Amino acid sequence: MSENMVLDRKDYLIMQFLQENGWLQTKELSARIGLSNSATAQRVKLLKEAGYIESAHAVVQRDIMGAHLEALFLMELDKHDEEIVEEFMREIVQLPEVLSAFLVTGRHDVVVNVVAQDMLHLKKLAFEQFTNRPFITRIETSMVYASRHSRVLQPLM
Repeated sequence: MSENMVLDRKDYLIMQFLQENGWLQTKELSARIGLSNSATAQRVKLLKEAGYIESAHAVVQRDIMGAHLEALFLMELDKHDEEIVEEFMREIVQLPEVLSAFLVTGRHDVVVNVVAQDMLHLKKLAFEQFTNRPFITRIETSMVYASRHSRVLQPLM
């Protein structure tokens, strides 16, 4: 990210509107923030180049993708070596079933949000990708009945 770029209210509005709808056309975005199309397009380009806007993606219904179950794997590690943990986190987020992974404080060391086709798939995922690693000493699985997400991050300043 660029430390030299100074963001103003219009930049924050651009980021807010694009979080709400990444497919928003420049013309509509320009109208919402009160700038010309070219000025808006230039700001979006600069925000992307500076790393403030990392990506845009579609939110797809999980059932359509065969992900009928959602769960949390709550894991305890016997080793807290930074390189081992970092490599583990890098590896697991590449798995198609992993939505997110968190290195956390408290009773558990790592929490991984996963999806699976069914219970057999979830069991196979747990055994083949997680519990077989020598540094994982314990894994608990919590099934997710429902979840809600905010997809728009507001400035916290």
